[in-house]
Amino acid sequence: MSIEVEQTGNLRAPYSGYLVFPRWAETGVGIVGHVETSILVEARSAPRATQDLESLTLYEVKDQLEKAIIRQSELRTEEGS
Repeated sequence: MSIEVEQTGNLRAPYSGYLVFPRWAETGVGIVGHVETSILVEARSAPRATQDLESLTLYEVKDQLEKAIIRQSELRTEEGS
């Protein structure tokens, strides 16, 4: 999992953050895809956004991963329709 923080155009909270979960090849040699959460935090600084994401519990991270997997599955279903 990686923590991602990006600058936004929002003057009150110019940084947003989310999580990215890589999907490893079955052989374990290389990444073959990923899922990412929606925006989880908005902050006034990049370090604060990172800190807020780092403070998530393992249960919260797991919940966000499950939601991201469901959302990606739904998007693939819509694209196939």
